[in-house]
Amino acid sequence: VIMSAFLIMFFPILSKLASSITQIQSEEDLAMFIQSEIISTSMLMELIPYLVVGFLLIIIIGTAFNLGIIKMSQEALKGKTTWRTILKTPLSKIITAISAHIIVLIMALLAVAVLIAAFAVNIILGAIAYIAFIIFIIHFSLVEHAIMLDDFKAISSIKKSFNIIRGNFWLFFKIILANMIISILLSLLDGIFPIFSLLQMFVVTPVFLIIYTMYYLDNRKIKKTKRKYSKIKKKRKRKR
Repeated sequence: VIMSAFLIMFFPILSKLASSITQIQSEEDLAMFIQSEIISTSMLMELIPYLVVGFLLIIIIGTAFNLGIIKMSQEALKGKTTWRTILKTPLSKIITAISAHIIVLIMALLAVAVLIAAFAVNIILGAIAYIAFIIFIIHFSLVEHAIMLDDFKAISSIKKSFNIIRGNFWLFFKIILANMIISILLSLLDGIFPIFSLLQMFVVTPVFLIIYTMYYLDNRKIKKTKRKYSKIKKKRKRKR
C-alpha cells in the first residue's frame, strides 16, 4: 500500500523517465539521455499535487493500520483475532488519531526549539535537554491505544497516554529499549540472511504490539482502581 502511495507521488517523473528510455535506440540517444535534465522546475511544480495526495494516503492508511493492529492485539489477548479487524477501523477514530498526532507533533516541535536553544547555551545543558526530550516523547506512545481501546478524543488520549506511562515509566522504557535492541540486531543480521526481515515483520513486531497493548490494559486497570480507592477514602473521611 505504501509503495502504491509512492508510485502516485512520483508518477509524472516515472512516466517521463519510461518514455525517455523507450526512445533510446543508439549510443548517441543514450548519451543525450544521460546529459538531459529529466527533472525540470516545471516538473517539480507538477509533482506537488501528487506528493500531497501520496503523503495524505500514507498518513491515513498508516494510522488505520496501526489502530487495526492495536484492536487485533486486544482480540488476540482474548484468544482469537482476524485480519478483517483492520478493515473495520472506524473513520472517526482515524481522524481522531491523526488530530492527536498533529497536536503531539506541535508539542514536539516546540520541545525541539527548546532543545536547540539549550545546545546553543551549553553542550551539557543540551545533553540534559535531549534526555528530557526523549522521555517527554515516550510519554505519548499510547495515544492510539487510548483512542482505539477506550474511545478517547484527541486531547484526552494524549493526557491518558501521558498519565499511564508516567505511572510506570521505567517498565515501559525497558519494553521500548528491548524492542529497539532486537530490531537493530535483526536489521544487522538481515544483511547476511534476508530471512531476518520476515522475522521482524511477522514475529517481533506483532509480539511487541501485544506487549504494548497488555501494558496499556494493565495500567489502565491500575489507574481505575486507584481512582475508586481514592473515592472510597474521601467518602470515609466525610462520614467521620
